[in-house]
Amino acid sequence: NLGDSRAVLGRKGSDGRAVAERLTSDHNVALEEVRKELTDNHPDDSHIVVYTRGVWRIKGIIQVSRSIGDVYMKKPDFSRDPLFQQFAAPIPLKRAVMTAEPAVRMQKLTPHDLFLIFASDGLWEQITDEAAVEIVFKSPRAGVA
Repeated sequence: NLGDSRAVLGRKGSDGRAVAERLTSDHNVALEEVRKELTDNHPDDSHIVVYTRGVWRIKGIIQVSRSIGDVYMKKPDFSRDPLFQQFAAPIPLKRAVMTAEPAVRMQKLTPHDLFLIFASDGLWEQITDEAAVEIVFKSPRAGVA
């Protein structure tokens, strides 16, 4: 995964209840370890991560540290091209401050593993991993969950 999409595995516990296991880590500067990674990688930039408008943001612009898009945060030359000024970072960048490198994890499945929920922050900002797994667990559909 990358960005603030998340994969959560739903399984049947030994007591017959739903169990949620988060398989991914969010790449969001709201998390202290993500902010530390950025400050460690950019020791010469005291404004790599700033707290603005009630949230942490990279260069005051974006919360995710990895994404598929947002090329203007990954390729400083892109921001200087007159054809792409509408996508330019408001602060000129000397080097990339984001990456498109995904986190990859292999998971060996067991007979108790029932389903996988893959969703973006649009879901995860509203509901916990456990609540999402409980909803799917209680509403099985053949061929789906």
